[in-house]
Amino acid sequence: MPPRAPPPVDNPSGEQVLALQEQLRELGVEREQAHPHSELVRVDGMYGPLTKAAVRREQQRYSLNPTGVADVATWRVLVAHTTD
Repeated sequence: MPPRAPPPVDNPSGEQVLALQEQLRELGVEREQAHPHSELVRVDGMYGPLTKAAVRREQQRYSLNPTGVADVATWRVLVAHTTD
């Protein structure tokens, strides 16, 4: 079950980042079935440039401010659009 809060900006690694990356990867896998050359997020627990870029893409996709920061609004959208 995903955490109820987004990864903290001041701690860009750990369990919450892993959960975020798993959410992003699940969304990417779903999209890759429709677009076979989509880039998937690496699930490594580090909030690095690939994770930030994936967050930004999802923010743009759902008309959020594309900051690349997984804030509460972004987290809620990701959870809402990830299948169980």
